Amino acid sequence: MPNSPKSDCFEVAPAGDTPLGEVHAKVQLVAERANEWSALPAADKRALLKECLVLLRQHTDELKSAACKSRGYDRNAPEDLHLVADATVLSFVLTASWLRGGIDLMDSLAERGQPPRGQRVIPRPNGSCRVRFETGRKEWLLGMCMRELVVRDRIPLQRDPLAETASVTGILGAGNVELLNDIIDALCRLNSVVVYKCNPVMEHSN
Repeated sequence: MPNSPKSDCFEVAPAGDTPLGEVHAKVQLVAERANEWSALPAADKRALLKECLVLLRQHTDELKSAACKSRGYDRNAPEDLHLVADATVLSFVLTASWLRGGIDLMDSLAERGQPPRGQRVIPRPNGSCRVRFETGRKEWLLGMCMRELVVRDRIPLQRDPLAETASVTGILGAGNVELLNDIIDALCRLNSVVVYKCNPVMEHSN
């Protein structure tokens, strides 16, 4: 917690346990849409992700404020400005980046019928491989972060995410960042619907 008297400090009360029946009902509600999402064409998935990106832009300031509140930063305190900028990157910028990555993937599937091809496969000392889709990091900074992936314990192979069978993926939210990577990964790579449980620390911005 910041010690500055100007900071909007607060304590997050521990959340009570959700009744088991309520949990089952919510999981079932999501599971009922698994087949629908799995069968949805890439162009339709792309359109939905683009809608999310539009909504994100419309609520940019709200997300920045919520990200600062989750961390106890005061957007109006000069001594917190560098922290506010960091919270903006970890919330709005990365959220937009992963949405753009999902859109790019679905765009490639819709237009060419296959995911983007990797440009370089770089072996790593631990036996895994780093597959790069772009030669530089400019694209990452511009909000296109799904340009590199790590493949462990196998040879990198290209496959069609839309061929994956319908499924439900459960995700526990991180306690230090508003990151969509796990959600986008499940929706786009696994062709799966998602049941997401927010970390109480980040509940204001997630």
